Order: sequence, then C-alpha cells, then structure tokens
Amino acid sequence: MPGLKDVLKALEVDNTEIAVVQETSTSATMTTNATRWNVENYSEALLEKIEKAVELLESRSDQMQKFIEYRSQTEFLPMVINN
Repeated sequence: MPGLKDVLKALEVDNTEIAVVQETSTSATMTTNATRWNVENYSEALLEKIEKAVELLESRSDQMQKFIEYRSQTEFLPMVINN
C-alpha cells in the first residue's frame, strides 16, 4: 500500500513543467488580448465606414428628393406656356 510519501512524490511537478505551463498561459492571454484589441479596432473602423456610407446615402436621397420636386414643378411649365 502506498504511503503518504509515495502519494506526494507522484504529485510532484518539475519546476520546468510549471514554467512551461505559465509561459503557455501568458502567451495565450496575450494572444487573446491582441485578438480582442484587433476585433474592437476593426469593429470601430467598420462602424465609421458604415456611418459615412449612411450619411452619403442620406445626402444622395435629399438631392434626389430635391431633383424630383424640381422636375415635378418644371415638367408642367411648358404645358402652361404653350396653352
């Protein structure tokens, strides 16, 4: 039957193994943080582009509406003049 010393010896971990685990953990954390940072920055840049596109579309929509109003007013003008 194994004694307490045998159990403790079986649970013993080499310091190099601990260092490797810590280094791997640190590297994974850094990768996760970098990925999160990249995603946040990409999302912000994408949102800015979408906002600019919406502004451009709204501007175009306003211009088209003004053009339609102008055409609807001037379309009948020749008929009035000719009559």
